[in-house]
Amino acid sequence: MSGQTDRLSYNVQYTRLSSAGFSAATDPTGTNNFDNDGYKQNALLANLTLQLTSRLSWKVQGLTTAYTADIDNGAFADEKDFTYKSQFKRFATGFAFK
Repeated sequence: MSGQTDRLSYNVQYTRLSSAGFSAATDPTGTNNFDNDGYKQNALLANLTLQLTSRLSWKVQGLTTAYTADIDNGAFADEKDFTYKSQFKRFATGFAFK
């Protein structure tokens, strides 16, 4: 979603990515009882620019992303409840002079 007025412009983006996955481990017994290892990610990005003068603008940006991934217990061992979680946040601001 984006928009603009005389002095203000903005942009907001949201992304969701998910997968039911597959087991990354090899089943040495051949019983195929390994679970699928899924993945879920959410990300939000926002940009804001305020035109202060004809040559000077103030910019603000925020980004947050988080994901969860199911993982196995090694190359030959399945694990039903191992998960990896990661989160990242960034905020930036600054001026641009043309």
